[in-house]
Amino acid sequence: MKKSILFFCFLIFTANIVKVDSQTSFSGNWNSSKSDFYLSLKQIKNKISGCHCSAMLDGNRIDCSTDEETINGTVQGDSILVVFTSAYSMKNGFAVIKRVSDKQIEWKIKKKPDGEFYIPTGTILIKE
Repeated sequence: MKKSILFFCFLIFTANIVKVDSQTSFSGNWNSSKSDFYLSLKQIKNKISGCHCSAMLDGNRIDCSTDEETINGTVQGDSILVVFTSAYSMKNGFAVIKRVSDKQIEWKIKKKPDGEFYIPTGTILIKE
């Protein structure tokens, strides 16, 4: 009987953790302090959409689209698996965005787009 009660309490406790975790939104504007890379994300339930802007090679290469959606993904716990489109080559790649804290996320490309692109392969971004 004690084991059943403990198991039931554990289930309630973990369900509450998941509920609190899923309420923390990825929505917002995020900037990298180490590179000229910016994400604007919008979360509705477990779906993410948004756009990116990146400047590399001293501003000589711009991979940026703030008018069109270039990022789409699904929240999975404290991470998002996203498909992104390079505005430079118009080719798709895959990345993971992972929550580091309420004010920080990590961007890491898992599959680079074909052709040229000017987006960091990995960086930490800070919420504005």
